[in-house]
Order: sequence, then C-alpha cells, then structure tokens
Amino acid sequence: MASLGRAEAAERSFDVTASRFEYEPSTIEVDEGDHVVLHLRSSDATHGVSIKEYRIKARIPRTGEVVTVEFDATRAGTFVFACSEYCGFGHSRMKGTLVVNAKPREEARR
Repeated sequence: MASLGRAEAAERSFDVTASRFEYEPSTIEVDEGDHVVLHLRSSDATHGVSIKEYRIKARIPRTGEVVTVEFDATRAGTFVFACSEYCGFGHSRMKGTLVVNAKPREEARR
C-alpha cells in the first residue's frame, strides 16, 4: 500500500462565514490527505467552530477578524462541525458538514 506523501496532498482553502445560526458554506468537501485551511469570520456575533474528530476548536470573534484553522484531512468520512461558543437561541442548530473523500487504496486497483 502506498502512503500518502506530502507531494500527493493538495492544499484546499475555504473562506467560511459564521452568522446566526449557520455557516456559509455549510458543506466543505476535501480528499483524504489534503491540507485544509479554513479562513473563518463572523458577520454578527461571537461564534466558534469545533470538529471533534480532528480535535479542532477555535473562537471566531464578532469583530469580523479572520481566524485561520489548518489541519490535514487524515481520516475519511463525514464529520459535523458546530459552533463552540454560545451565540443565542439557535446555537444548537448551528452546524455544518466536513466531507473527507477516501483516497483509492492500492489493493482496490488490483
């Protein structure tokens, strides 16, 4: 089985806006092995972002300042990202989806 080397990985960058009570875009799709860069900003209140499976948690200030989060998509699957700072009545509904598509494995091609 071939390992995913840095040369094979792509950098995927996304501008994400948090607002009551949604993320735009609400779905982020990458490939396994990609280096993911999220540029997060709020359009209204203080928000946050959390992706438990990737141990990511960041605060997004209401000032509109951009917060950058970077990680390697090392695990394929569909993961929820959610607001990690209480932002009002709809806080519990403020979620998005990270889709990490599995890379084809060497054995699958044989």
